[in-house]
Amino acid sequence: MKLTITILTVLYFVGEQSAIAQQKFKPLSVHDTVPELELKMINYKAPTVKLSDFRGKLLILDFWSKWCSVCIAQFAKVKKLQDEFGDGIFILPVGYQTDMKWDNIEHFYEQRISMGNPIEIPSAVQDMKTDTLLRRLFPFSAVPYLIWIDHSGTVLGITSHHALTSEMIQIYLDDHRRLEKLRGAFDKIK
Repeated sequence: MKLTITILTVLYFVGEQSAIAQQKFKPLSVHDTVPELELKMINYKAPTVKLSDFRGKLLILDFWSKWCSVCIAQFAKVKKLQDEFGDGIFILPVGYQTDMKWDNIEHFYEQRISMGNPIEIPSAVQDMKTDTLLRRLFPFSAVPYLIWIDHSGTVLGITSHHALTSEMIQIYLDDHRRLEKLRGAFDKIK
């Protein structure tokens, strides 16, 4: 009898933990808060980065794959926009790869360097088989696929690459400045 109760108790807690884990990592929508994530990086000042490192900026996750010609062509646009807006934003390409050598993102970056045509922007690297958290949070069926995350870590929008324009970024930055000014005015009234 004690063994049965112990087994049932263990099964209950395992089931509870599984349910909590599934709820914790459900697909995110606009207005959801992005959980803390650590991503493997290439061509960046650190080998890994936490999404919280970008709090206070507009963060745009740009999911891509090396077989996507639109994605590769967009790298120049990403660099131009990043240079234009500086520290106010961070556009982070997130490359997905399989375990196949030809699909390896790091190898792709190295090939581009050896061809004299390096990719000048960093990228997060997610392995399709082992790093599935981002894929569960932001399921997609085509790339490029963009997730716009505001300064506080909330999903602002989920778009195609067509929305990645100077005008869209400027609209966000202008609205953010107005909100900050309003918050400052309210703080003075307190």
